[in-house]
Amino acid sequence: MTPDHPHTWFHLHERCYGRWNVGPYDIIVKQMAECKEKGTDEFKLVGNRIRRHNRTAAIYSGTLVIPREVNNSYKLSPVVAYFGNGGWKSVVNGFDVGGVCMLLTNFAPAILKTALEHTGVPPPYCPIPPGNYSISNMSMQVNLNMPAVPYTSYRIDFQFHYKDGKKVGCKRIFVDSVPKRGHRG
Repeated sequence: MTPDHPHTWFHLHERCYGRWNVGPYDIIVKQMAECKEKGTDEFKLVGNRIRRHNRTAAIYSGTLVIPREVNNSYKLSPVVAYFGNGGWKSVVNGFDVGGVCMLLTNFAPAILKTALEHTGVPPPYCPIPPGNYSISNMSMQVNLNMPAVPYTSYRIDFQFHYKDGKKVGCKRIFVDSVPKRGHRG
């Protein structure tokens, strides 16, 4: 498994912190916040509002600001931490998971499709033209192309970098991974 593989942080965590309860899961979006270091802050979500829809889904409204075409020139580097022993423990610090279009298309296609349907961007959804996109009442039910996830609370800083390495935005999100209904972790 290479360091840039999307599942690497689960394996790193197991090596560093021991085994977890892992299995079929639901991801519950709890909150969005600003990152401490946002870079140029040109790629951003503003006016964010999240409200609970049901046990596993939240409803998001806000505006997506994209100053340049989003394609695989934009890179995503997540910084992932889990909550344990009274504080946030880093799992992975910003490894490059690839171009934004490639990542969303392969790793979270339902999130990409749902978000861009709400903005009016037509299929195939990537690349995304520059603009300010209003998103209203979008379901944030997260389904990842991963069979299992460790059950815990996570803080993820989604850092966006342009191809020259310059950080152009960052958004922090807090989520819980819980056993899928009907499954005991």
